[in-house]
Amino acid sequence: SYVINVACATGINGAIMWGKTSVPFHTSNFQQDMSGGLLIAPLLCGLLTTLCQTPFVKYGTRKGRYQPPSEAEVQGSWLRFVLVSNVWVRALVVALGLTVLFGVLVAALVVAVGSRRVSVPVALVIIDLYAFPVQFLVVVVNYPAATYAAARASGESAGLALSAAA
Repeated sequence: SYVINVACATGINGAIMWGKTSVPFHTSNFQQDMSGGLLIAPLLCGLLTTLCQTPFVKYGTRKGRYQPPSEAEVQGSWLRFVLVSNVWVRALVVALGLTVLFGVLVAALVVAVGSRRVSVPVALVIIDLYAFPVQFLVVVVNYPAATYAAARASGESAGLALSAAA
């Protein structure tokens, strides 16, 4: 999914920057600059990756390719609310949480870099590299949640079976 996100980010931002040799890092209205793209990326990645990835992870879990976390691991996790949420709530929580988390980084970069211009190739590389930690955090939260949801739905998780027998 990282490759798909990078391709989409490069394509969308490349189209926005088409014909330009450089773009400002930041403008006051966040339009046609890097900061706007960096700010919206966690929101889109959190929503789209979670919604698109979940059915495939659930399918893989049902086929035995992925091991879900145990009931005890889920109940003991500080992410318990997200792990037990349905895919729509999880997508919104992940998207908004990442937007806040990475928004702080973008704000710090805006203060540090301001409206300096960045060449388009450098801007696209920065956007693609920025996508990696965003995508990584989405997967770190969504993967266990989707496998847990699949196991709950099928009742086949060892941890779930033990807790149901108790």
